Amino acid sequence: MTGDNSDSRWQPADGTTQGAQKSKRERVHLILMALGNAPAAANRDDALALITSIFRDIENDYSGVPDGHFNAERLYPPVAEMARMVDGKPGLRRYRHTSHYTIIADNGAIAIRVFERGLKDGVMAIIGERTELDKPGADGRTVAELE
Repeated sequence: MTGDNSDSRWQPADGTTQGAQKSKRERVHLILMALGNAPAAANRDDALALITSIFRDIENDYSGVPDGHFNAERLYPPVAEMARMVDGKPGLRRYRHTSHYTIIADNGAIAIRVFERGLKDGVMAIIGERTELDKPGADGRTVAELE
């Protein structure tokens, strides 16, 4: 996918082509669009591979930061080693990030939820969350349906 401008899974509607540097917000939008348009994953491993591939391709094309050692200007996918069990839901794993988290189900379903911040008792805190993506697995069920 990298370098192939014919891949419409994440090509911006504005006609921008690969190589034009984009902001993190724009790259997140492209990642969510690509994930939404990609075929459903059949299991957690396939879902992680799909997410990793999309992140890597979009970041290589639009971040201006080479793949390799960690760089704060680059976006990174969840990694298997960071998986945590979801209480009472053995078929779900949660991957925590700085301002959001990803849940991947055994059936390949993917949910990405963003923390909403605001004042709580006079202190900035997480006051809620919103779902940015709830992609069904290959069996058609979403994370929300499995929770």
